[in-house]
Amino acid sequence: MGLVSALENAKEIIPSFRAPFHINHGSDDYGVPLSGSQRLLKQSETPADEKELNVIADGYHGLLSQLDAEETMKHEIEWIEKVLNKKKR
Repeated sequence: MGLVSALENAKEIIPSFRAPFHINHGSDDYGVPLSGSQRLLKQSETPADEKELNVIADGYHGLLSQLDAEETMKHEIEWIEKVLNKKKR
């Protein structure tokens, strides 16, 4: 019940969310639906150039334990560096 309550609360705060974020989400993640990440991307107040959703084709929930984990982590690091470089300017 606590998890269901937390998810409902998260839905309520998404429209006011403003922090930069990057999400790696597996297309075949059956534990955490992709729709939640898509909702955050679409409905948050975070500027468009400070948010990104990277959908990993055929990816499951444990993306960093999959064979292509290095590519997923590389994508994450590149996004972080992009945001940090933008903040320096």
